[in-house]
Amino acid sequence: MKKIHINFVGLYSLQGEKGKYRVLLKEVNGVKYLPIIFFHYDAYFISEATNKNASEQIPSIYGISKILSERSGNKLRYAIITKIVEDCYHAELVFKANTIECECSDALILALTCGAPVFASEDIIKTKGKTLDDLEGLQEENTFSLSSKDLELQKLREERAEAIEKEEYERAALLTDKIKKMERS
Repeated sequence: MKKIHINFVGLYSLQGEKGKYRVLLKEVNGVKYLPIIFFHYDAYFISEATNKNASEQIPSIYGISKILSERSGNKLRYAIITKIVEDCYHAELVFKANTIECECSDALILALTCGAPVFASEDIIKTKGKTLDDLEGLQEENTFSLSSKDLELQKLREERAEAIEKEEYERAALLTDKIKKMERS
């Protein structure tokens, strides 16, 4: 399988798609972009992995995986997006001593956390790759790149709206206080 080197370009919230985000990847030596949809949980960890100013006091599972792979000498060499099955991207994590098949989101997050390169199979780029012209419509749908703070605020606002809808006003008030505190920091 021929592999194409790709880089992370950005993380975008989708207008009107609650809890969905578009990750945009681009060929290093080409013109094709690879847009992939992820949910809130994965978007949060992608944001954390790409935020160079984040000070992770307690590592996430991805940070722990990085530490374990480095300390065991089985360092992550690269991640590769290999195939699509029923609209779900699959990938492989290629370590020094072994390869693990996993979901694309986990592979991307761990590669970004470890600073490892990311690749996509040539077939993926050929079938799902988009040119800049193709992306113009997508760009209009997208709102903005989000930091981990923005993602957390959006999640809290969604929880507050849900609490109000369920008439859980005490919970909604607590969430409002949390939102205000976070907005001030």
